[in-house]
Amino acid sequence: MYDLNIPGWMAETELCQLEKWASSVSKNGVIVEVGSFLGRSSFCLGASCDPSVTVYCIDPFGSNVDILHDYSHVQGPAIGVYDTNKIFLENTKDLKTIKQLMGYSPETINYPGDKIDIFFLDASHANPSDINYINYFTQFIKPGGILCGHDYNTQGFSPDIMENVRLLEKRYNKPVTLYENSSLWSFTI
Repeated sequence: MYDLNIPGWMAETELCQLEKWASSVSKNGVIVEVGSFLGRSSFCLGASCDPSVTVYCIDPFGSNVDILHDYSHVQGPAIGVYDTNKIFLENTKDLKTIKQLMGYSPETINYPGDKIDIFFLDASHANPSDINYINYFTQFIKPGGILCGHDYNTQGFSPDIMENVRLLEKRYNKPVTLYENSSLWSFTI
């Protein structure tokens, strides 16, 4: 389940894939999302999984941030200056599965160490931040769990994402899975 009225950059085809991933998580499982922003993907993950699953949503959740300068790339209603924390909480208020963690780095968020079924990265799209999150959270991913992310783009949009995916291909000795009409990427660990 997803809500296209929540602003964000995730296309509907990508939300459909998130929905599939989330619905595959077993009872009492764990999903970790880094880069929750206003909750478009968070809502999808939290509404599509079993009610016993915990979805940790990690983001700085700043106030009065104005980063939506070009509204043409945003899926859903356009907004300008806003309090991301307030809007995120409003957009996810009915989802008991979601646990919000505020912070900029793995060291500052106080993650409890739960074993992870799905780790989804859609954060800064730049290193060292992204690779630090990958390196920190992969220690918690269960065997058979999914390590995935957004904005894999061969057109050079996010060169650090491309670099990180190549590194993960070497680390796990397997090719990345890419999704048609999407910038999603994944590995089954």
